[in-house]
Amino acid sequence: MNLKFKRLIFLFIFLLSHQAFSTCPSFIEMVRRVDGMKPGTPLSMRSNNGEIIQGSFNSIYRDPGSNISYIALNGKNGSLTYHPLNSITHSSFNAPLDNVSQGSKIFIRSKSGRTQIEGEFISKSTVNGEDIITIKHQIGEKSYRVARLDEKSLEVINTPVKDQSGLFLRPNQFRSEGRWLNPGEYVSVEVLDQRLGKSLRYPGKVIERRFGVNGDEIKVDIINSRGRLETHIVSGRQLDTLRHSSTSAKAFKSRILINEPEEIFSKARSTELTRNSGRRVNGLDISEVNPKGYLNNHVDFTQIAKAEKRIIDGFVPNLLEDGAKYTYILKEDRSFVFGRVDNSWEVGVKHLNLAGKNPVVAAGEITKKIDPITKEVKFIFNTESGSYTKSILQRRGVPSDYETKMSKMVERELISKAEDAGSIKIKTEYTKDPILKGLDPPSLDDLAKYCRNKKFREFNSSN
Repeated sequence: MNLKFKRLIFLFIFLLSHQAFSTCPSFIEMVRRVDGMKPGTPLSMRSNNGEIIQGSFNSIYRDPGSNISYIALNGKNGSLTYHPLNSITHSSFNAPLDNVSQGSKIFIRSKSGRTQIEGEFISKSTVNGEDIITIKHQIGEKSYRVARLDEKSLEVINTPVKDQSGLFLRPNQFRSEGRWLNPGEYVSVEVLDQRLGKSLRYPGKVIERRFGVNGDEIKVDIINSRGRLETHIVSGRQLDTLRHSSTSAKAFKSRILINEPEEIFSKARSTELTRNSGRRVNGLDISEVNPKGYLNNHVDFTQIAKAEKRIIDGFVPNLLEDGAKYTYILKEDRSFVFGRVDNSWEVGVKHLNLAGKNPVVAAGEITKKIDPITKEVKFIFNTESGSYTKSILQRRGVPSDYETKMSKMVERELISKAEDAGSIKIKTEYTKDPILKGLDPPSLDDLAKYCRNKKFREFNSSN
C-alpha cells in the first residue's frame, strides 16, 4: 500500500469517526491541512485546556485500540510527543502560511510537487469551510486551497517593511486613553481560567509583538494564581483586555519563588550517570571489576531500553500497557517519560536513565489497571525514587508535606493528560507501597542482550 493511499485512508476514517462529526468545519480543515503534511513543517497550537504545543510535524498515528488519532511532533531537543487531534483547539492551529504578511512575495509547492507557485501574497480567507490563499501573479490573481499546499516548502522572498516593535492600543472600557504598547512594559490582561470557567485578570510583562496575516499577537509572561510564570499569546478580542499597570510592575519586581517540589528537585542530584549509581542485586557476579556485586548504571544503558522500546517519552498515560509496571518521571514542562520494567534489574529504565539532562519535578513507580467489566482506567502510583525523592527527604529544610505536594502534582497531570486523550472514568490511587517489588531477575536471554552492550560488560562483568 503506497503512502498516498495510506493518507487518504486516514482522512476518510477520521472524517467518518465520532470525533469529526462532533466538531465544526474549521476542525475538519485542520485535519485536511495535516493530511499529507511533509515531516519537518513547523507547527504551533493550543490544547483545549490552553496548553501551548509547538514543534515540527512528524506523522499521524492512529491508536487501533482507542481509535484515537494523534499528531506526532518533534521538539527542539529531538523528543517526540503525541497529541490527540480531538484535544486541539482548531482555531489556534498555526502553520507557516498563517504567518505570512500581506504584500510579501512568496514561493510554495503543492503537496504533490507538480505545481510551483510564486507571487505576491494578497490574502488568506475561508470559503465554504476551507482555508484559501490568494496570490497575485503577473497575469492576475489566483486562489489556492491551503490543504493542497506543502507548507514546509514555503519561502518568503521578501516582506514589506512594517513597524513591528509596538502596538497601538485604542481606548476602550479597559483603557481610558490610547497608548503604544512595547516589549518590556508591564500590563494586566484577562485570561480564561479553565477550572472556574471565567476570565480572571493577571499581572503580565510584554515579551514581544508578532505580526501575521491573522492579525497582531502579543507574547506576555503572566504571574498565575500560584505565583509562577506562564507564557501566553494574547490575540484577537483578548487584546482589548490589555492595559498598562504599575501594580503589575510591582508584582514582578517583588515576586518571590514558591517553595514547591520543582524547586527542590532542581537541586536534587546531578543527572550524570556513573558506575557508582548502582545497588546490589541477586545473580550478579562478584569479581575484581565489581567486588561489591553492585549493578552499576551508565548513560549507555538507556540505549538498551530504547532499542527494546521500553522507554516511552512524551506519550500520554493512556498508552501504558494494562498490568505492566513502569518507572516514571515528570519533567519540568509537565510531560511524562515512562520506562517499562520487565525484571528486577531495571536496566536502562532507572529514573536517571529516563531523565537524561532534563529537569525533573517528580519521579516514582506506576502501573495501569483496566476493569474488564466497566473498562474503568486506574493509575496506581507512588513517589519512590532513590535517585530523587529519598535523597531529598533526608535533606535539612525540606517541608514535612513535601511528598504529599509531589503526589498531588503527579495525580493532577495524570488525570489531565489521560482525559485530554479521550479516556473516561479515570481514577488514580497513590500508594506508599513499592510497585516494582517481587519482580523476577532477568532471564538468560535478557542477560545476553545486556552483555552485548560494551558499557554493561565493562561495569558489571569480569569477562
